[in-house]
Amino acid sequence: MNVFITFDYELFFGSDSGSIEKCMILPTNRLIEMSIKQNVNFTYFVDAGYLVKLKLFSKQFPVLEKDYSLVSKQLKSLVENGDSIQLHIHPHWERSFYDGDKWVFEIDGNYALSDFESEEVSIIIKKYKEALESIISKPVTSYRAGGLAVQPFSNIKQDLLKSNIVIDSSVQNFGYKSTNSYAFDFREAPNKGSYRFESDVCKEEGEGSFLEMPIAGWKYSRFFYLKLYLLGFLFPSKHKFIGDGNYVPTPNEKKIKLLYSRFDNISCDGFYCSKLIKAFKSFKKTGRTDTVVLGHPKSQTLFSLKQLDKTIFYTKEKYNYSTFDDLK
Repeated sequence: MNVFITFDYELFFGSDSGSIEKCMILPTNRLIEMSIKQNVNFTYFVDAGYLVKLKLFSKQFPVLEKDYSLVSKQLKSLVENGDSIQLHIHPHWERSFYDGDKWVFEIDGNYALSDFESEEVSIIIKKYKEALESIISKPVTSYRAGGLAVQPFSNIKQDLLKSNIVIDSSVQNFGYKSTNSYAFDFREAPNKGSYRFESDVCKEEGEGSFLEMPIAGWKYSRFFYLKLYLLGFLFPSKHKFIGDGNYVPTPNEKKIKLLYSRFDNISCDGFYCSKLIKAFKSFKKTGRTDTVVLGHPKSQTLFSLKQLDKTIFYTKEKYNYSTFDDLK
């Protein structure tokens, strides 16, 4: 079984974006150290809209010029390390700005590419891809939608093809979510490690133009979430995010998690990382060929970094740790 450890490389998008040092630079440096130690590589889906806005506002705010330099240097280090760099799009950056002190986000009505006119979508995909490639000096071929809000895929299909992007990793097996800002519904998508499709990410087509590499889904019990919240309360030094911002709030999310079992993604963030070995064993028994794990540098904790390191150490002889650069 092929295992792909992937990270969405980005800030937070709540009321506080957090600092570039704690959300991106520091935790990613820890991941680079782990990668070298374990002789495996990871895939980073880079929020390219952030790169565009950093460069734009750096002309007005010198502190952002420093941030752009830090990010560029780290992305080049990842490439040199053998990690895969791919495209992540949060189009709300189009309506966001820096006020001299912090990033101001306009999330509602701007979070998914489907919120924009077709002409704007074409410009965004092309502009963001070029911004990323200008730093890493190599082509990107894979895409992940911000918030996994990739539907309807038919709205972006042609623009992705024009940009030579033929791999998607926005589907989450069994995933469903609806908020004020965005939504997705993958409950009818194939429960597979990979499959081809054409215009609908939930419909497998053997000769489809695109390869879907879905994020693996797992059913978490309410007792798992109870333990997650208790550990965070009792041992914050081990279980607090390294990133210093906050997520876009989802109404009643904590209450729902504590009342019902639910499907969520297989993740290496925080306490979720404790389920990786069990999930890998389960997937292998079913004959699954590929398992994509979702993570974020900003959502790493001291616990998850240690747990991911242990997981790779104990499983790298059993599974093939791969990156999206290995996909054809």
